[in-house]
Formats: sequence, C-alpha cells, structure tokens
Amino acid sequence: MLAPLRETEAEATMKAPEYRRAPPVKARIALTLASLLPFAAGGIAHADGVEAQTPAGVVSSLYAAHFAGDMAFTHESVATKRPWLTPDLQSLLVGELNRPQPEDEPPYINGDPLTDTQDYPLGCKADGEKVVGDTASVNVECTLEGGGTRRIVALLQRVGNAWKVSDLQYEDGRTLRQLLVPP
Repeated sequence: MLAPLRETEAEATMKAPEYRRAPPVKARIALTLASLLPFAAGGIAHADGVEAQTPAGVVSSLYAAHFAGDMAFTHESVATKRPWLTPDLQSLLVGELNRPQPEDEPPYINGDPLTDTQDYPLGCKADGEKVVGDTASVNVECTLEGGGTRRIVALLQRVGNAWKVSDLQYEDGRTLRQLLVPP
C-alpha cells in the first residue's frame, strides 16, 4: 500500500516546475503573425516551402520565415533562407560571413540585412508588387518599436519557374548587394 502524500508534496506536484511553464505570448510575436496572415495565400506552396506563384508571396514567405526563426546574420540563418534567395545572392551572403573580421572592429554588416535595422522590428509586410518580364519588385514595410517604419524594396528575379529575391534596396538608396562587396 502506498503512503499518502504529505500536503507539501501534494502541493508541489500540482505546480509545474518553472522551467516547464509555457512563457506568455509576447505582443511582438502576436503582431508579427497578425501582420503576415493576410499574405499567407499569396502563392502556391511548393515542396521546398517557397511560394513561387507571386513575387509578393515569395517576399511574404521569406519574412515570415525570418521572423519565425533566427533573425541574426549567421551561417545558419542564411542557410534557412536559401529557398527564397537567388543562388548568387546566397553566395554573396555566405562570402560576407566568411570574410575575415578583425576582433577589435564591428562587423561591416552590423545588424539585420533583411530589415536594415540593428534592433529587430515588430513585423514586416509586403505591400504591392510590380512585374516586368523576369524581374519584379515588392515593397516591404517594417514596423519599428515606437511607431516608426522602415521601407525596403525587395528585388526579385525569375529562376526557372520560381521567383527569388535577388537584392534589397533600402530607404537611403543603398542595396544589400552593395553592402556585400568590400569597400
């Protein structure tokens, strides 16, 4: 026969340990998901996860993956974005990560190249597209903490039957490709 639990043991078993409790949902995550939901139907999903039907669908999928995963500029993060990037842009990003960096200097790309920010925005959404032949552009608006916005233009290229991001143009006219070429 089992001995009954003492009251303190019973109380302890009813509470989940701190490490098992689910963290509360943060407003940032909720806002990000809410801003991306309207674009979930922007294209037809392919086996590799890329929505190739429309350029806006591809850009929305890229940013959804970016916000859902590791947003840091690392080899792992860049590898997860491969399905949405042209092969040459992917190579340039990996080359930048492999470039020797003096330990006493900040990295040449200091922040998040997909949002052109050092502090991650609350969310980004695709807003319109222009298609000319095998190229396209999609406006991206990122909402910053404090109510500001950051505007980026995603430039896409058709690769086979799929649209892929080939560059990003920031508000000040710089492009991601320009940043990836050593000064």
